[in-house]
Amino acid sequence: MALPYRLIHKDNLEMSAFHWLATLAFAPSLAQAHAGHHHEGLWQLDPWVLIPLSLGTCLYGLGLLRLWKRRPSPLRMIAFAAALLCLFLALIWPLEALSGQSFAAHMLQHMLLLSVAAPLLVAARPLPVILAALPGRARRLLIRGFARHSFGVWSLITRPGIAFALHALIIWAWHAPAAFQLALRNDTVHFMEHLCFLLSAHLFWWSMLHRGGSSLQRYGANTLWVLSTLIHTGFLGAVLTFARYPLYTYYAEQAQTVGLLWGLSPLEDQQLGGTLMWVLGAGPYFLAGLVLVLLCLRALERRASH
Repeated sequence: MALPYRLIHKDNLEMSAFHWLATLAFAPSLAQAHAGHHHEGLWQLDPWVLIPLSLGTCLYGLGLLRLWKRRPSPLRMIAFAAALLCLFLALIWPLEALSGQSFAAHMLQHMLLLSVAAPLLVAARPLPVILAALPGRARRLLIRGFARHSFGVWSLITRPGIAFALHALIIWAWHAPAAFQLALRNDTVHFMEHLCFLLSAHLFWWSMLHRGGSSLQRYGANTLWVLSTLIHTGFLGAVLTFARYPLYTYYAEQAQTVGLLWGLSPLEDQQLGGTLMWVLGAGPYFLAGLVLVLLCLRALERRASH
């Protein structure tokens, strides 16, 4: 017997816990796929990536078929498809193969995962659809059991201020040269780096969309958190762009052993990566801030009309 769809949607916090569960399920694949850089060709057909992404896509498709009569949101379906495209570009073709040789490709990969794929997945809310593809008893056990044990922790770490702080701390800590290069040289540390990135991005974007007080309070406060993230990530990008010497010697070593990629010196490659983070990576945060400002103004108009 199928679980009623209203139970799947009954509580944002309950579903947020399952977004976290899905992130934990996919994060090892995303991180471990990033460990092997020295492969020939631009296609990375790593089963640690292909199997979970294929399984998730198939379950999502089956869930859509089961829920089709209830008219699932077309916008959420588009967001999910766009997120899959970002994951494909970042982890299968072509950036995964290039990221071990080029800092710019590495940064573009990070931007796709953190500031494009993560918010698209949060906006798509694929978990209700994926859960609909599972047997009814399994759904009930997952929803009730996981939500019961994770509610308190999830409620704490998805508070906008805490999610913002965790997201900022992880971004800055992992871009410190020592930590960044240790991750490039050690598969386990690399796994932890991308696990932290993906979890913190999910926490941040979820809190911006689904947490806060009243509409006006939520939109106003979350606008400040998003714009603050735009500022500090832009500052980090500027540091990378205007540095007078390569901060990550790993890529200088790669240039000596396998040659220059696109004819860029290590410093030029770093400057390009910093520019991508500074300009391109700021786009989603700017857009999210703009949307929140518009929603805040609309909430003010509604309050004034009443």
